[in-house]
Amino acid sequence: MRINNARIVAGTVCYWLFFLLLRSISWVPAPLINTLGLGFLAVVPGALTVSLFRFKSLEAWAKLGLSVVLSVLELMLLVLVSNSLLQHLGVHRPLDVPFLVLDISVLIAGLLVLYWKKARLQLFDTRDRLRQLFPLRYDVWLAFLPLLFVFLSIIGATSLNNNGTNIAVVANLLFIAIYCIAVCFRSRNIGPNTIPTAIFFIALSLLLMTSLRGWFTTGHDIQREFRVFLLAKNNGVWHIQDFRDPYNACLSITLLPTIFFNLLRFGDAYIFKIVFQVLFAITPVMIYLLLKKWTSYAFAFLATVYYMAFPTFFTDMPMLNRQEIAILYFVAGLYIMFQDEVPIRIRRRLFLIFGVGLTVSHYSTTYSVLAIIGGALVFWVPLKKLGRWMSRKRPTKKNMLVAADWRLSDPKRFVVSMLVSLTAISFVWTSVLTNTGGHATVVLKETVQAALHSFQQEGPKASETNYSLFSFKKLDPVKELQDYQAKFVDSKRQQDAAAYYPTTSYAAYDIAVSDTGQLPLTSLGQKLSQVGFNIKSFNFTLRQGIAKILQLLMVVGFVYILFRHDYIKKLDTDLLALSFGSIVFVALQVVLPVLSVEYGLLRAFQQTLIILGLFVMLGSVALFSLVPGKRLKVFLPMLAAVLFFVSSTGLITQGLGGYTAQLHLNNQGPYYDNYYLHKTEVAGITWLDSVVGSKASNAAEVQSEVQTDRYSLNKVDSLSGIGAGNDIFPGLIRRNSYVYVGYTNVHKQEASLYYNGNQITYTYPLLFLDQNKNLVYSTSGSRVYR
Repeated sequence: MRINNARIVAGTVCYWLFFLLLRSISWVPAPLINTLGLGFLAVVPGALTVSLFRFKSLEAWAKLGLSVVLSVLELMLLVLVSNSLLQHLGVHRPLDVPFLVLDISVLIAGLLVLYWKKARLQLFDTRDRLRQLFPLRYDVWLAFLPLLFVFLSIIGATSLNNNGTNIAVVANLLFIAIYCIAVCFRSRNIGPNTIPTAIFFIALSLLLMTSLRGWFTTGHDIQREFRVFLLAKNNGVWHIQDFRDPYNACLSITLLPTIFFNLLRFGDAYIFKIVFQVLFAITPVMIYLLLKKWTSYAFAFLATVYYMAFPTFFTDMPMLNRQEIAILYFVAGLYIMFQDEVPIRIRRRLFLIFGVGLTVSHYSTTYSVLAIIGGALVFWVPLKKLGRWMSRKRPTKKNMLVAADWRLSDPKRFVVSMLVSLTAISFVWTSVLTNTGGHATVVLKETVQAALHSFQQEGPKASETNYSLFSFKKLDPVKELQDYQAKFVDSKRQQDAAAYYPTTSYAAYDIAVSDTGQLPLTSLGQKLSQVGFNIKSFNFTLRQGIAKILQLLMVVGFVYILFRHDYIKKLDTDLLALSFGSIVFVALQVVLPVLSVEYGLLRAFQQTLIILGLFVMLGSVALFSLVPGKRLKVFLPMLAAVLFFVSSTGLITQGLGGYTAQLHLNNQGPYYDNYYLHKTEVAGITWLDSVVGSKASNAAEVQSEVQTDRYSLNKVDSLSGIGAGNDIFPGLIRRNSYVYVGYTNVHKQEASLYYNGNQITYTYPLLFLDQNKNLVYSTSGSRVYR
């Protein structure tokens, strides 16, 4: 069938009306509504916008990725404006379905008018377009085979949620590793859309195997994200005054999920567990398309594998939904900035447009992007001068200096005005419109103070910094717990001694560090242990060693491209400047205690792998460059990437035991104990909320009458308006407070606290509560004492 502009306009209108019609029919299956609705909301508005730019050189997946990014941004900003205007017109619930339908209809109508007037007449045959997308038959098989991985992730998570086996997850990870090898071998003989399609499904399967754990929201930040979403959804309006908190200023977790929930038929938790993961799975695709500019299909794919295989991607990102959307904007901005076929004026404007989405999506990611771009601008001038000096030497085939590429007349992509504009946008949103930037100011002051003290300031430092290049230091939780009792608990009790129970009431109980998150040795692990092989030491050294090898490869990759040009196309100053800015950003996480606690080294490293993954891959190429045989020089770097994937996803430690259990593979371990929300806990929190009756709009204004441990607080916070305290250490239990204990506290008699940027899990004496408090509510997985 031949398609022209008139048919595109008519088809868009019919698509929207057909979706609204199906949505109004109760017996239409929810999966059909969700598929059609998400496809329209997440793609169509942005696709119409992309068509106005007439990007001739962009690939199909690039256009799709930009369409999704623009659609999400347009939905958020449109509903934000509508949310404000309709309130002035007397509408009390502008986020309800009728108003959202009206908002989106106006948006689509406006875009269709612009499309009709400005889009170039399109005449094409749909069959020809499909053949262009996947030219060969095995392209289709290779591209869509990873759909199997998505189904295996769903089956595996569901099995574990029902206390079943993890065989489906283990098989899935093994299949992905084998598939990656097959893709590298076939990379020279496949179409341009095959690898991007495969990457999308691989990324989605890795994200779902964590996000689908549990029947409710499972994770750390997601619990508070879910609370601000419920606030907007239930009230039918978004007000920053309802809860003046940085989380509530993130439109990515307030307005965006409210739009999807009201127009689709997903359960509220599954907006976070599924929809956000589908959107974020586009990020690795855009990274691959960006890196392909400088290297081959195979090596760009391997660099993307490093990004997806880094543990933060599949373990923590599904619990950081606001950051998922923010990073999607950042990657889209980077991609468009390096498309030199597009006029630089348009690229800079699009980057700032994506910067608006970044700012209203997540505050911390915005600050990190400002730091990276600021560092890039600082390094750009010296790198340019270095390039000019090096280019005086005549490059040869064996000594192809990157400096030769600096002689090209490509314009400088990132300029100071962009950094100033993005900073101004961030300031207006956080300080003027929402007034939620106070914590960022405090962190900045503490960071500056640490820097002025030559990085020698004593203070909290996240245990993640142990993964830095020159450290094999292991956290001593026993010392940390002793320090916590001596410095924090005693100091707190002295402030109001009468409010707490006497020391003699809990001194007799043995409170010690718990280490029950370790997997027992498997049969293979036991056999190796019997012959003198220390499994626990091996696992620790392996995980730490791989983290250091990854950083070492990055450094080697930088040095390699300065003197060799074998596996790389031309590089330019902007890429290297961004890379240097990224490295400095990660280094600051290591040396400055405040940043490592507030943002996190692993999250920072995950973000910088967007660019630095290229150099990790090049570092592995450099290490194996002396190996005889052309095929081995390509095969060994590929094998290194796959082995990193196998190790980081837990297949090795799962096969041996003797290491911390991971959530996507087990119903145990610290993530399961702290973040998995059980039905019995939901029932207990609901009962407690009905009794305490704390429905205040701002938890900070409510005097704390409820105490729970650090990680149960996240669950209480997500399901209620209770202003609870976050510590149930026996010495800090108040006489007149309610005490809520969750599944892990009851079943394992353990509790966790957060001290000096580190989690400490310790044995908890429930008998202390039984003897000093009244048990007023109890289920198999939660209790409430008074």
